[in-house]
Amino acid sequence: MKDMLFVARAYFPTIAKLPTQDKLSRDMKQNIQEFERILSESTTNADLPPHMQKRLEKMEAVIARAKTFPVDCNNVDKKLRYLLDLTEDKAHFHMKQSTFLYQLAIQTIPKSRHCLSMRLTVEYLRSHSSLDTELLPLTKFIDPELYHYVLISNNILATSDVINSIIRHSKERGNLVFHLLADRQNYIAIKLWFFRHSNKEATIHLLNVKNLNLQIFANKREGLHNPPLRRVGKSGLSFDNNFCTWMSGLNIVDLVKWRERNLIEIYRRLQLKSSTRVGALPVTFLTFHDMVYALDDSWAFSGLGHDYGIGTQAIKKAAVLHYNRKIKPWLELGISKYKVYWKKFLTQGDQYMAECNVNS
Repeated sequence: MKDMLFVARAYFPTIAKLPTQDKLSRDMKQNIQEFERILSESTTNADLPPHMQKRLEKMEAVIARAKTFPVDCNNVDKKLRYLLDLTEDKAHFHMKQSTFLYQLAIQTIPKSRHCLSMRLTVEYLRSHSSLDTELLPLTKFIDPELYHYVLISNNILATSDVINSIIRHSKERGNLVFHLLADRQNYIAIKLWFFRHSNKEATIHLLNVKNLNLQIFANKREGLHNPPLRRVGKSGLSFDNNFCTWMSGLNIVDLVKWRERNLIEIYRRLQLKSSTRVGALPVTFLTFHDMVYALDDSWAFSGLGHDYGIGTQAIKKAAVLHYNRKIKPWLELGISKYKVYWKKFLTQGDQYMAECNVNS
């Protein structure tokens, strides 16, 4: 239909100049206007008016009659080129618009998640006195014989999902200690969430990053992935071509080696240096240079946040699934076939989740 409209527009100026073809000129103009109106009111084929086939046949007949007359080829060529340029401009505009909307969708907090956070925050402010008097098992927080997990996130659903998964798969649930770090804005919502859904066996330790004096957590990013580095850091530390960064969304840390190498002090020293150097490499990359070792895919499998071609068998063999990069499972843009692995560990039966349509 659009192609016919383009051709009719190209021929119309020539036909309109022919003194003996007033009727053909009127018919062509009428068909062009009718097609323009239909296209302006329709976005899909289902929106097209009835008896569209007759209109197409009528336009086709008008164009066929127009082609029987000698026309100014230069005029037709100019018109078609103009229409081509116009189409390319529209395509470029829609491509930029699509890119913007995609970025907006992945960076904006989903309405359901925002609703959940707000409901929890309001409820906490109503009943915070009883929560603040809660007795915490402080000895467990520093017990080296237990299994310690550090989660740095402001996402209630993601944090809860990870903890539920670990607890469900653990044989020694009483030895699990989760240290959660959240920002001030989300701290109280997360606190109420885990108060409402506390696990009697595992221990959850919630911390407000604002109150911490540990700058080592400052550069953590959820789901970060970077390509191999091919340059020299301006801090004076050189890198070879085989050195790669890592996905900081999942790390296993040897705390003994961490203390032996005094990494916190190294981090702070490099951070002070890098603050005065424009273009310096991220401090975390410098701090852990030549100290990072890759985990096998069968242990930690990544790619579920961007790769549409991952097979079911590869996912089933992995001990840990990592939804790295942009397309997170809690977003509407999330890859549908991977969402099932994430959704089965979501907390069920929560009043606020139901009211905020979190599972819909």
